Amino acid sequence: LSITNTTLAPMAWSISENVDWLTVTPSSGTTATNISQVQVTVDRGVLPPNLYTGEFQVVSTGGTSTVKVAMQVAGSATMTVSPLAINLINQQETADLTVTNGGTGPLQWSLSLRDPDDVSQQVTLPDYLTFTPPGAITQPGASSISKITIDRDLVPSGVTSFIILVTSAV
Repeated sequence: LSITNTTLAPMAWSISENVDWLTVTPSSGTTATNISQVQVTVDRGVLPPNLYTGEFQVVSTGGTSTVKVAMQVAGSATMTVSPLAINLINQQETADLTVTNGGTGPLQWSLSLRDPDDVSQQVTLPDYLTFTPPGAITQPGASSISKITIDRDLVPSGVTSFIILVTSAV
């Protein structure tokens, strides 16, 4: 927030606010023939998800102004994946993987293929395997489905399993 003095005389000012989640620093000062900067900080950590509004007053020898403030507190997501193992047996070529968001904020997730010998290493998705979609943003209380498809005609001999990792931004 900038407090500007357009006169030649010093201007004393103070800020009064009574919004629990809002802090202004400094809360008072004197501005000569220049600009004073005030830092406005919000504390989202103590509030549940919601849209919050408030205001504070800047009172000075040059007049009074009201500053309106709006802040959004996003919720947090919680991810559940089902099933935890997919068995494509008896020539089955597709399976559904369901990602559910049980939290209060959006859940951004993605699928990747991992090296069975070192799960920390991501590997390129081979031509015989597709994820549709390979990720999504799932809203609170909702589920998203990714279809896992294997083309058995393209699977090299000896490949009997693979590891799919579901990751999220939470």
